[in-house]
Order: sequence, then structure tokens, then C-alpha cells
Amino acid sequence: MLIFQMHLKKIVSSQVVEFALSSANIEENSKKALDKIADLLIKYNNAKIEIEGHSNHKGDKDKNIKLS
Repeated sequence: MLIFQMHLKKIVSSQVVEFALSSANIEENSKKALDKIADLLIKYNNAKIEIEGHSNHKGDKDKNIKLS
């Protein structure tokens, strides 16, 4: 699992997953990072990861709470 963690850390530390403003739609430039993570999860199919995110302070507060 150490190799998996090293690969994952390299991807996560060098790329950011971003969403369109006030949306759950992933920006095109972020899809490459997610594809790399998906490839790792396929290769190391026993691995488990936790995904979390947050909204920013821009836009409607209630909509941001729902998005986050």
C-alpha cells in the first residue's frame, strides 16, 4: 500500500480538482487528475480513500451549503 500512497500523494499534491462556480460540475482541467486517481484505484483495487470537499464563500449561502 505504500506505493499506492506515494502515487496518490504525488497526484493530489500537484493537481487541484475544481468545480464551476456555484455548480457541482467539474472543470475540464480537473478531469485529468481524477482519471489518474481512478487508474490508481483500479490498479490497487483493495485501497480505500476518503474524498471531501468544500464550497467557497462566493455566491448564495444556502446553495453553497447544499453543494458542500
